[in-house]
Amino acid sequence: LWDVASRISQQLRVCDWRLRQLSEAYYQQLMAVVKSGRYKDRVCLSDEFTWLGYLAFQSFVTDSCVLREYLSEFRSLTLAPTADSNPAATTFAELKKQYLDKLDSLTDVDKTLKEAATLGGWLHVLSGYRNLVIHWAPIASAGKALYAYCQPLAACRT
Repeated sequence: LWDVASRISQQLRVCDWRLRQLSEAYYQQLMAVVKSGRYKDRVCLSDEFTWLGYLAFQSFVTDSCVLREYLSEFRSLTLAPTADSNPAATTFAELKKQYLDKLDSLTDVDKTLKEAATLGGWLHVLSGYRNLVIHWAPIASAGKALYAYCQPLAACRT
């Protein structure tokens, strides 16, 4: 468990960094559009900053799924702590198959994980994006065109 926990700790830091990169790419895109005077409500734009945003998103999705696998391994080790039990699952798919789909009584965490993995659940969507960028195409070229969509949002007031 210690080894897996240390990998989880490292991967949480990696995901934090990837999220920062995504935020920075968005900020750079937004600043470039506003400063150049190209901003118009509900207009699609494409430039090098758009590509950087998609690249940052792709990296975040990939690293988030590495974290998913580490968390799955940790959970499987807590469900089967002895070598006589099922071997530790090292992927979420194995965790689901070996434990989540078979256990009669699930903890709240396990129920939440199982729900998240169903069609339309956040873990299912995340896995779909990961599979897209790993097995088929970079996220930037997976569609017809690469755009950033401009839409103003009302400021939050507290």
